[in-house]
Amino acid sequence: MKRRNSTASNAKRRRNEAGKVSHLQINYSGPSFSDLPSSILLNILLRFSVKRIFVCKCVCKTWYDLISDPEFAKLHFNQAQVYPLLRTSGFTFLSRMIYLVQPEQDDFERNLDMRYKYNSPIKIILDSKLKLPLHNIQMVLDKDWVEGKNCMKLNMKNHKYSIVNSCNGLLCLSNPSDNDPVMVCNPITGEFIDLPEVRTVKDPGLPNIQCGFGFSPRTNQYKVIRMFTRWIGNDNFMVAEVHVLGTESWKDLGFFPKSMYKLFPTYLNGCVYWFSLVQPCSVISFDIQKECFELISVPPLEHLNLLERVSMGVLGGELFISEGFGLGIVDFWAMKDNGAKKSWSQIFSFQVDDDERWPYGSYQPIKYMSNGALLMFHSGKHAFICKDPEKIGFKYLKVHGLESKVEVIAHIPSFVSLKHALSGRNVKVLNIKSRCAELKLHREAKSISIVEENRNIESDSEDRDSGV
Repeated sequence: MKRRNSTASNAKRRRNEAGKVSHLQINYSGPSFSDLPSSILLNILLRFSVKRIFVCKCVCKTWYDLISDPEFAKLHFNQAQVYPLLRTSGFTFLSRMIYLVQPEQDDFERNLDMRYKYNSPIKIILDSKLKLPLHNIQMVLDKDWVEGKNCMKLNMKNHKYSIVNSCNGLLCLSNPSDNDPVMVCNPITGEFIDLPEVRTVKDPGLPNIQCGFGFSPRTNQYKVIRMFTRWIGNDNFMVAEVHVLGTESWKDLGFFPKSMYKLFPTYLNGCVYWFSLVQPCSVISFDIQKECFELISVPPLEHLNLLERVSMGVLGGELFISEGFGLGIVDFWAMKDNGAKKSWSQIFSFQVDDDERWPYGSYQPIKYMSNGALLMFHSGKHAFICKDPEKIGFKYLKVHGLESKVEVIAHIPSFVSLKHALSGRNVKVLNIKSRCAELKLHREAKSISIVEENRNIESDSEDRDSGV
C-alpha cells in the first residue's frame, strides 16, 4: 500500500515538474509580434500585399485597429504601386468579380528578368478576389435560386456595370447600355456611392455618353464628367455636365468641341484625358479644378486605322500613347507638360527579333517594373506582355480560367474609406457587405490564373486572318 502511494506521488511530482518546464519554455520562448513597437509593426504591415493585410486584420484586435486607422490607409496609399485590375468584359457574361494582380514582388520580377535564361515558368493564381456592387438589389432579392446550385442567374442588362476609369484607388462605374456614369466605388473596402439622377437625358439614337472621373488636389474634390450629343434645331452639339461627389446634382458646362468617339479615359495630375478618333485625331483634356477643356495634338502616328493599333495610359507619372503598326514593332510616346505648352517625345520603340512570336495589335501600358521592363496588356490575346526595351526577347503571360473576354485597368489599391475621402459632405456611403455580398452568380469563375506561355506561329496567323 505504501509502495503504491509512493508511485502515485512520484508520478504526480513528475507531472508538476513537466508543467513547470513547459511554462518556463512558453515564458522564455522569445519575443513575438505583440512585443514590437507600433511604429515598427506599422512599417511591416505597410509592406504586405493587399491579401496579406486582409489576413492580418483578422489576427487580433490590435492589428485590426491599426489597419482600420485612417492614418494607415493614407500611408499605404502614399507608397502603393500600380497593379493590374482584371475582370470579364463580354456582353453575354455577368460577373461582378474583379481580380487584383499583385504577385509576390521579388520572385515575380526575378522570373520576368530576361537576363536569366533558366528562370522558373511564371504561374500566378489570382486569389485576391474583389467584388463590384450589384445594381437593382430588390430585383436580386426577389429572384429564385437556380435549382440544385448555390448561385443565381441574373439579367445582365439590369445588373452589369462598365468600368469608366480609376482615380486614387476609386472606380467610376457606368451602365453598359449607354455608358452613363451611375456609381463610384472602392473595390478594396467594398464601399460605394450612387450618383444622383442626371439633369439631361441623352437623345435616343445618338452615340453613347462619354465620361470620365478625376480629382482636384487643390480643392480636394472628386468629379465625374459626362458628355453627350444633343440636337438643337437642325444641328447637333456636344454638351457636358459635371458632378462633384458629395453633392446632389449635376452642373451644366455648356457646349464644347464636337468629338463623337473618345477612348481610354485616363486620370493624371488633376486632369482627365481622352483619345479622340475624330479626324484630325487629338487628345482631349478636362481640368478638374477649372472645369474647362483643352485640345492637344497627338504625336505623328503611322496609321489611320487607330482603334486596333492605339492605346493610352500612364507610365511613370506621364501620359503615354502606344501604337502597334507591325509584327514586332510598337512605338511609345510620352506627353511632356510644360504648362501652356504640351509636346510629345518618342521614348522607345520595340523592334522584336523573333517577330513571328510577337502578338499583333494594340498594347495597353500598365506599369514599369523595378528591373526596367514594361508590363503591357494585349486585349485581343487576353495576355500580359513584359518587354525590356534594352534586352532581347519578351515574356508572354496568358490569362486562364475565364469564359469571356478580359479587360484590364491599371489601378492603385487603396484602403482609404469613401467616408474619409468625402469627409464634410452629406453623402450616403453604402457597402457591398450589406447587399448580398455572399451571393454567387451563375458561371462565375472560381480559379483564375496567369500562366507564361510560348507564342506559336499558327495561332497568330489565325488571329490575323480573323481581324483580331
